[in-house]
Amino acid sequence: MKLVVEPSGALGLAALLCGAVIPEGRVGIILSGGNIDSATMTSILSA
Repeated sequence: MKLVVEPSGALGLAALLCGAVIPEGRVGIILSGGNIDSATMTSILSA
């Protein structure tokens, strides 16, 4: 399972965490991204 979220794919969560959106009731957040393999991600993070 590739559990990588692209920065723009986490905007919904960011909006909730910083208080830009005040939810009424239960909220679902879709996190998107993850089109990268583990070797490429390791290379990016070690740079």
